[in-house]
Amino acid sequence: MKRVALVVVLVAFLAVSFLALDSYAEMQGKGMKKDGGMCKMCKMKKMGDMDKKDLTSKFYMKAWVAMENQEELGLTDKQVGQIKTLKYETKKDVIKKNAEIDVIAVDIKVSLWEDSIDTQSVNMLVDKKYNLKAEKTKTIINAMAKFKSILTKDQMTKLKDLCKKNM
Repeated sequence: MKRVALVVVLVAFLAVSFLALDSYAEMQGKGMKKDGGMCKMCKMKKMGDMDKKDLTSKFYMKAWVAMENQEELGLTDKQVGQIKTLKYETKKDVIKKNAEIDVIAVDIKVSLWEDSIDTQSVNMLVDKKYNLKAEKTKTIINAMAKFKSILTKDQMTKLKDLCKKNM
């Protein structure tokens, strides 16, 4: 009886070990680091793959590729500073707009659960939500235009080639 119990425990231990090794190997094959985080490049690729039409992802991807390849692009210290400032200012603005959009979405849901729906106020909230989304998109477009104005034509050509390699 003791032998049977010992064999059962040993088999269970081996099964759990194999499952753990299998999931670890799977993580390594998908660009995961040993600590469970993703490597920078894989994270950016996945970010770009989320939605090919997502302007925000495209902007951050280009800024990231430019920063990772400063020497190859021949960026000056001034250009590096301008790109970093642009990236972080844009990121802060997008975060604020997303938070406002989320709050308005909650307000809309709350309004729709009322016994009597005030369509005029809900419509105003919907308009406000989509105006914020438009502002967010315009912020990204302006950041992309500013980003392109920071780089020379030669640097932009090199950046496009690097982005194609990284996709």
